[in-house]
Amino acid sequence: MARRPTAVARHILGEQLLLAGQMEPAITELRLSAAGGNTRERYQLGLALLEQKRNDEAAEVLDAFVATAGVPQQQRWLEPPVIDVLNARVTLAELHAAAGRWSAAEAHARAVLTVAPTHRDARRVLSLAFFRQERWPEAVESYRLQLERDPSEVPAWMNLGVALVASERIDDAVEAFRRAATLDPSNPNAKRLLNMALDDAARF
Repeated sequence: MARRPTAVARHILGEQLLLAGQMEPAITELRLSAAGGNTRERYQLGLALLEQKRNDEAAEVLDAFVATAGVPQQQRWLEPPVIDVLNARVTLAELHAAAGRWSAAEAHARAVLTVAPTHRDARRVLSLAFFRQERWPEAVESYRLQLERDPSEVPAWMNLGVALVASERIDDAVEAFRRAATLDPSNPNAKRLLNMALDDAARF
């Protein structure tokens, strides 16, 4: 760095500072590396910010990183690796979901599933995004796909049941709540929702 303070040198120094546990100096070097044209470095910078619980900054940096995917770069080594873009999008989907930015969470989750259709975390975020936006038919379909991959997810069964109730499919909702209550007999919400759905089924 003393002899040739290039963006690549800052990148390497930043990585070594991370390994040494010196987070703030590392983040400073990684920022300078990105500002110096090393756009690929934004991935590691975003993860470092995330580790520091600086979620909004991390989201901004990772958004800028994924925006470089598919864009011709001046140097080939600056092209972001596909796996890094995929992981960055999953992280962004989760960050936006945690902040209640459902349309942004949905967009990133969809982008991941386009490349990796069976990606568990992306599917989970997409299902929740549909659910929180009260897009019930899409939520039902997405939760079905999610539970095909992992039928042990109690919250997914419960949300599927709610989406089915909202879609006026009471009998299907009863079965979803029954699965949740069977998987987790100590869950009071699963039992409550099952009893409510059974009452509705008997009434209507």
